[in-house]
Amino acid sequence: MAIFLWVSTTTYGFTRILSLALAYSVAFRIMFVCLAAIIWQLPRFRRARRAGSASGHRKRPAALALSVFLLVPSAYIALAHGTPVVVDLITGPRTVTVSSCTHEMRTHQIKFVDYRGRPTFSREFTMTLPDGTTRQTVIGLRQFGHAAEIEKPLFEACVRHDGETSMTLDVYYRSWVISGARLD
Repeated sequence: MAIFLWVSTTTYGFTRILSLALAYSVAFRIMFVCLAAIIWQLPRFRRARRAGSASGHRKRPAALALSVFLLVPSAYIALAHGTPVVVDLITGPRTVTVSSCTHEMRTHQIKFVDYRGRPTFSREFTMTLPDGTTRQTVIGLRQFGHAAEIEKPLFEACVRHDGETSMTLDVYYRSWVISGARLD
């Protein structure tokens, strides 16, 4: 639980990529436990079926189904989202030039039991790279204001000079975690 709280409070740099890696490692562990459970259950399930055993006739398929049911989403999360984070941890940040950047303030409501649906604000930065591709970074308003060395160039290029100013970013490219920013 502490890992997931840490992920929600980190926004930039190595601490963000590390917190994401730790969070996705939970999905990797669930995936491996489910695979081990399936491998362990299959021979027993086949033996019981061949022997015509009535004991556990309903429990064994339910246990196997539960393992498969948990395996599918955990494997998707671990492989589709966790693998790029691990590769970024290994390769490190790389320098990228952003030719233009736009900014939009978003409001949405999160409805949890304790939260009562109060509005949450976030800044949405859309960055256009020289090859024409766009990348997006969303920063919650509560997290904005904690890393001036990154946020000041972002604010200048994307808010004050919307779409006009280029900048250079150091990013973990596959997961698009910003670790540094400079105006050109």
